Amino acid sequence: MMNQNKNIGVLSGKMLVFGGVYSNLQALEALQKVAEFEGIVPQNIVCTGDIVGYCAQPSECLDAVQDWGIHTIQGNVEENIILGKDDCGCNFTEGGRCDMFSRMWFPYAVTKMTKRNLDYLNTIPQTIDFQYAGKRFHVLHGSEAHISEFVFKSTDWRVKAANFNKTNADVILGGHCGIPFVDENEGKIWLNPGVIGMPANDSTKSVWYVLMEDTEEVLSYSFHRLNYDFKKAHDLMVENELPVTYARTLVTGIWDSNEILPEKEAFEQGEPIDLDIKMPKKTPIEKRKKSLSVTGSPLTDTFFQLKVLNGKEISDAKFTAFSDKIAPLGFKPLKPTGIEIFQINIGKLCNQVCTHCHVDAGPDKKKENMSRETLEICLDIISKYPVKTVDITGGAPEMNPHFRWFVEECRKLGKNVIDRCNLTIIEANKKYHDLPEWFAENQVHIISSLPYFSKSRTDSQRGDGVFEDSISALKRLNAVGYGKEGSGLVLDLVYNPSGAFLPGNQYSLENEFKKHLKQNFDIDFNSLFAITNMPIARFLDYLIETRNYEDYMTTLINAFNPTTVESLMCRNTISVSWDGYMFDCDFNQMLNLKVATQGVHIRDFDFEKLMNRNVILNQHCYGCTAGAGSSCVGEVV
Repeated sequence: MMNQNKNIGVLSGKMLVFGGVYSNLQALEALQKVAEFEGIVPQNIVCTGDIVGYCAQPSECLDAVQDWGIHTIQGNVEENIILGKDDCGCNFTEGGRCDMFSRMWFPYAVTKMTKRNLDYLNTIPQTIDFQYAGKRFHVLHGSEAHISEFVFKSTDWRVKAANFNKTNADVILGGHCGIPFVDENEGKIWLNPGVIGMPANDSTKSVWYVLMEDTEEVLSYSFHRLNYDFKKAHDLMVENELPVTYARTLVTGIWDSNEILPEKEAFEQGEPIDLDIKMPKKTPIEKRKKSLSVTGSPLTDTFFQLKVLNGKEISDAKFTAFSDKIAPLGFKPLKPTGIEIFQINIGKLCNQVCTHCHVDAGPDKKKENMSRETLEICLDIISKYPVKTVDITGGAPEMNPHFRWFVEECRKLGKNVIDRCNLTIIEANKKYHDLPEWFAENQVHIISSLPYFSKSRTDSQRGDGVFEDSISALKRLNAVGYGKEGSGLVLDLVYNPSGAFLPGNQYSLENEFKKHLKQNFDIDFNSLFAITNMPIARFLDYLIETRNYEDYMTTLINAFNPTTVESLMCRNTISVSWDGYMFDCDFNQMLNLKVATQGVHIRDFDFEKLMNRNVILNQHCYGCTAGAGSSCVGEVV
């Protein structure tokens, strides 16, 4: 690192620290409004470098920072522009995705530099020192050893200690790694505010900054999320033919590649970062012992749930009606395109009580099981009409006494049969141990929920011992050929987020699941479906309990994707409840929103009337149109 340090003396009052503008003018302008609102003067604002980066407005960002009059240091991008290099200087793996993309956006940034920009770059120091709250601060980009060294929360403290020893600092304000963190040890503090130009690989669109205060000469700091016009930033990247995958990150919150990340940070991809003190704390979903009906929750009344969703109970927040949201797109009303999938909730009886469960299933639901008579009516319908797939769900479908008979009859009709198996049922009792062989014999398509590829996160959501039983069940399924290439036996997994946030990119999650399950347990599967948690039943209860309801609904609505509406599952599905009533989808079923036809029970099944019905909509429908969309088989676009 070149020896170019600037000492800015003693500072006092509230401070703002941020990093990595990355040529994202929309985020920078949003941060300037924060500074104005907080009353923070430019002399108390510090940037940890990389004003220039992946996005579309490098020159405009440099002009804005220069005109703002704040303190900033060079990042590796600024250094390499000054030195006339042909890449960003991040020392990416040669030939890797990051290296390939840097050779696209870096030359673009260089061509946008004006004489004013270049003159300004040459005035920016590489490190800054100052005193604040009785402590010595040192600002650097990567490390003292190298401007582009990546230092993360998980980086060995000895690496950080070497930097403190060299600089004699009490607090180091770092940059470069793109993920906010704080690490305190031996009376020293390494504080990385994150970056504002790109999300922090946590499946949210928001970015990060830090506020510091020195009340009574005592240092305090807090991490905050920043929301901005990510759509405009995305569109400008696309218009200027910058890497589309980086533009997509602005929308999904997930990085295209984890190649720079240590194992810990790579493992945490897609999980919200728990540093935010301005918004309600994102409490993780915890396991439950009883269903809502047993606990006497008012949410057992579906009408009460609908009142919450429509701002008439608990929350008075008013959101645009979903039907009004899609009407300008030509979907007023929303009509079906067919009945290709006949989904049956065969019963709510289950050996588990999962917090994210919108069915409110559990061991106490013994009476809510579909009868043989009702199943026979279903079979008659399936045989007469162009149903391609019979999708059997629960509860634990296998606990219905007529389950095996019904599946075998459906297979005789040549129908594709999906069983939504919770995996642990296979291990729950000896009478279920032969399920893998029986599934294989009948060519049943298995779709199973697995919250994560780690014990702690899975058990916290679904109960103690669930992860171990799930792994054991997956091994049994693999042993008979499920998930194995060329076997014809399909084993898919379902991922639900473990809190009040959207799922990450389905493709990236699938790759992570496959890598970890194979490496750690020698388990194979076909595909992973990322499904958004719907704000109904137990998950709605969780949102209310943790005071995340309004924020979560806002997240869903802000992430509305108009291209998802065409492929919504309610347009080609009929969902049947355990007692034989018909619904547009499984989620409407749990809110008791029956189909809009004269006959609502399968005894009154009328194909033509169902094809001409209007799909029933409500506010929970935003869950299916957020981001890449969500259905019973994951993303829809």
